[in-house]
Amino acid sequence: MAKQALSAEQVRAAVLLAAGQSAEQVAATVGASPEALAEWRQSAEFEATMNRARRQLWDRSKDEIRALVPKALEVLRQDMETGDDLRLRQSAAVHILRAVGLYGDVGQPVGPTSAAGVKDRRVFRDLLGGV
Repeated sequence: MAKQALSAEQVRAAVLLAAGQSAEQVAATVGASPEALAEWRQSAEFEATMNRARRQLWDRSKDEIRALVPKALEVLRQDMETGDDLRLRQSAAVHILRAVGLYGDVGQPVGPTSAAGVKDRRVFRDLLGGV
């Protein structure tokens, strides 16, 4: 099946939805009716575009958090050296380390980034009864 190209408005809508704007805000911003937006969202290509935008946002956020790693490590270093009970600071440092994947397991909240992958996931979900 051929890939259906999205219009500029559809791409913008997918990016805005991925960024957390409400459907009503997005429809108004791109000049589409809420019904049209709901129809666009049924498209595998639209969902894949939203997922690619989410991945880009996720990657940017991870880069910003990675920039905090030296500070988090310094907090841990100071706490270990001074022996003070600074649980709040230490907890914040551990959260930063978790966020960059250096402590525990942190997944990525992103689905398939290709229309074919979205369709495959939908078929699998339907086979499992919508799970």
